[in-house]
Amino acid sequence: MPRVVVNSTPLILLSGIGRLDLLARLYGTIVIPSAVYGEVTAKEDSASCALRSLPSWLSIEQAPDLPKNYRRLISAKLHASELEVMSLALTIVWSRLR
Repeated sequence: MPRVVVNSTPLILLSGIGRLDLLARLYGTIVIPSAVYGEVTAKEDSASCALRSLPSWLSIEQAPDLPKNYRRLISAKLHASELEVMSLALTIVWSRLR
């Protein structure tokens, strides 16, 4: 199965309805950048509790910095955690192409 990188929105929404397990069922291992983990666990809610238990199918990784020209191009409309999702996903894709 492919490594799937997700943002905070699916984690929060699926936790809210008690179905965070759907990500693991659909994709196997889920990867989130550390900024996403920090964003989701900042509040005391169902998503925070679910991530703090760190399910075995969830991996937290440090996203590499995007090149400055990419960061400048996309950062105007995105949060830091969204930038890290893109950076981590690009790293995974680039590693497969080599």
